[in-house]
Amino acid sequence: MSCQPAQLRPCAGPWLDPERLLALREELGPEALEQLLQVTLRDLARLMEGLRAHYAGTAPRAFAADLAALQRLAGHVGMAGLAQAAAAVLLCLDRRDATALAATWARLRRIGERVLAAESDLRSLSV
Repeated sequence: MSCQPAQLRPCAGPWLDPERLLALREELGPEALEQLLQVTLRDLARLMEGLRAHYAGTAPRAFAADLAALQRLAGHVGMAGLAQAAAAVLLCLDRRDATALAATWARLRRIGERVLAAESDLRSLSV
């Protein structure tokens, strides 16, 4: 029985889609967009913390559920890089590819940390 390694092609594009942000601003207005981004960042921080705990423990279903939630949340506000990284981790988890899972999980953590560290930059874009 041979096993094919996962082939992932990470893209290093912008972490925030300005077109999606502008569309949300038009749809919601600047104040509501700012509130949405604040809630999103708070939820991202909570999800990332939960993911760390699930990865370190033995809760693959909870890990997958939080990854899917992170992917949806990031995609909704235009954080394409974060959403794609979460999708890659889910793919590796589904394939049970431990090596690729470790690599994609590390990448997701780095992107998530950058997004959360850039909170002030994100707020200045929303106004």
